Amino acid sequence: DYGREGVIFYQDLGDFKGWEGCLVRSLAALGFFLEINAPFLRVFVIDYSNLSKRFKSFDMEEGDLTYRIIGCAMKVHNKLGRGFKEYVYCRAMAIELRREGIAFEREVWLPIHYDSYRIAFRRCDFLCESAIIAEMKAKSQLIKEDVVQAINTAERLNIRDGLLINFGGESLQYRHIFNNEYDPTANFTDAPMDLLGEENGNLFDAPTYMPNSMIEQALRKIPK
Repeated sequence: DYGREGVIFYQDLGDFKGWEGCLVRSLAALGFFLEINAPFLRVFVIDYSNLSKRFKSFDMEEGDLTYRIIGCAMKVHNKLGRGFKEYVYCRAMAIELRREGIAFEREVWLPIHYDSYRIAFRRCDFLCESAIIAEMKAKSQLIKEDVVQAINTAERLNIRDGLLINFGGESLQYRHIFNNEYDPTANFTDAPMDLLGEENGNLFDAPTYMPNSMIEQALRKIPK
């Protein structure tokens, strides 16, 4: 990307077989930067090389929960097609999940963990059978950043499995996210507010984390 503000250059370490290839591309970017006399050049190098170990378009067994959820998503995509906003697909998914007999919660707030602390909460589109988070997208194509975000979400929430489902393409896209850091024995506690530097706040502080209308709902969902 470039303009009067300067040049911003992105490259994937994996696309160029290591740092030598990235160096060549960076030097090319430097030449372009000098040619247009831009005020600055920024080069971002991202390593996605291990992502393939963290997700896959997976083999499903009939009757498996992930199989059933994807089956519901396929019905939604077949009936609605593409072109709608995410909330439309979420509503249709809720209908299909109920028909399939899959217990779920919508727009549930789950705790974000840092070490042994709960430090905030994040809204997830679906929590199915208290075991799998399902995030819905409505974009033309899933990109690597979507997968990175899904992996990070599963890790920070300490959820074993996640599904990333995209209804915006010509055909349904889905990825099964595996949380390699899942710890079923983890014992998390609320982070003390003085530790967070927010002595007069709380973890449900509406201006920081969620609207007031969601606070009571979130409190009800925290395991006792």
